[in-house]
Amino acid sequence: MTSIHDATDGADIRRAIMGGDWVVAAEAGNGDAMDHFTKISIDHVWRNVWPRPGLELSYRSAVTIAALASLEAEGELVAHVRGALRNGLLEPTQIREILLHLIPYIGFPRARHAVEAVNDILAEAAAAEDAS
Repeated sequence: MTSIHDATDGADIRRAIMGGDWVVAAEAGNGDAMDHFTKISIDHVWRNVWPRPGLELSYRSAVTIAALASLEAEGELVAHVRGALRNGLLEPTQIREILLHLIPYIGFPRARHAVEAVNDILAEAAAAEDAS
């Protein structure tokens, strides 16, 4: 697989960020609406937005995490946090601070839901960092 830092195709970026298992599950449709949604997502988001020049992938990842937290999109938030950590785009402390920084902007309840959704992931990643 292409490194996230070398990826130029949206499908490769998507696979690196979201993970292979997530992509396989997302593409397991049978010609239904989700198949069309997946194609639109790849074409518009992953091929046209993520590889654009002018913003490093780490910034794109941070902005995406903040947006998903504000939308309370827990499944996508978890996947993007895992992808940011897996690819070294953000550190656990940075993700925690992004979520805490959101409190005055999105409110305590939404920020709390985001922290709850990813708290265990961040703790595991921080422990792994400390062990290395």
